[in-house]
Order: sequence, then C-alpha cells, then structure tokens
Amino acid sequence: MQQTVNLSPKKRGGSNPSASTMTGLAMKKLVFMLAMSLSTLALAEQDIKFTDVKKPVKCAKVKELFTGLLTIFGETMTWNSSNAITDDFTSVAIFKNKQTNSWTLVEFDDEIACVLASGEDAQ
Repeated sequence: MQQTVNLSPKKRGGSNPSASTMTGLAMKKLVFMLAMSLSTLALAEQDIKFTDVKKPVKCAKVKELFTGLLTIFGETMTWNSSNAITDDFTSVAIFKNKQTNSWTLVEFDDEIACVLASGEDAQ
C-alpha cells in the first residue's frame, strides 16, 4: 500500500507555521510511515513459509539466449532487476514482443541465462 505524505507547509488563516514546526511534523509523519512500512514487511516474511523445489528450466549462454529471443520471437528486454532472493548475484528480466504480446521471463548471470516462464497475451 502506497501513501503520499505532503511535506510542504500549508497556509492556515493567512499565515504559515514556522519552518521548524512543519519540519518536526513532517519528520514525525515520515518516521511513522517508514515504521508502518517496515512492520508490514516483517509481518509478511513471518507469514510466508518457503519450500525449496526443483524446477526444470531451459538454459543457454546469455548472448545466445538473448539473441534468440530477439531473432526468433522478436522479443526485447522490457524490464530487468537484480534478484534479491538468491545469493549468487543473478538478475531477472522480462522480454516482450510488443506486436504479438509474447513474453519470456529469464534469470541470468554473467554466463548463463535460464528461461523461467514464457507465454502469450501479456498485458
């Protein structure tokens, strides 16, 4: 859940409260929002029971897979990020063809890329 906090001073009765008062109020709001966010994350981690599973995936050299997704399926990388779940410094990317809406989810490191999922009709 995202919430926006307006940190700018508001006019009240034609005068502005002092900057130090607004800074103090804004800081309290900010600290409260951060505390609420962190407590929500902590609760979420406690409620999820993860299980390790073996999942078959198809892997290839990074350059070969990325080139193949472009030349065979017309898919280009539309999003990527580092993978916070693993300790092996991998990244995750979504490749998508904007005309056909086909997509491929790939996890990769410096050498190997693995297809985790693929499909059609991406939204």
